[in-house]
Amino acid sequence: MDSKLINDFLGTLSKGKNIVLSIDLDNTLVNRKKGDNYIPEETVEIIKLLRQEPGIYLIPNTGRDIIGFGSFVKENIDFSDAVLGSGSLIKIASWVIAELTREPLLIVPL
Repeated sequence: MDSKLINDFLGTLSKGKNIVLSIDLDNTLVNRKKGDNYIPEETVEIIKLLRQEPGIYLIPNTGRDIIGFGSFVKENIDFSDAVLGSGSLIKIASWVIAELTREPLLIVPL
């Protein structure tokens, strides 16, 4: 993957600001049909390129616990930070927001 393509895309989004990308693991980044921690090599390369970009912060987001996430890090990419157990938090947060605003919540995966 061309780093210029990534720079152009992120430049359009950021307009000089920092960007935090929260990456869901299971059945999004990780292809569970090919293994508990399988990530296509092209995706790994894109993540490596993104991690080199100033102002770009990648944070894995998963329902896994610390042991399950540790397994992912050991087999793939070492992330120092992550959101763990997030599935339950998203469900609760979306329900609370919907109740408070009386508006449906739209979650758009990237």
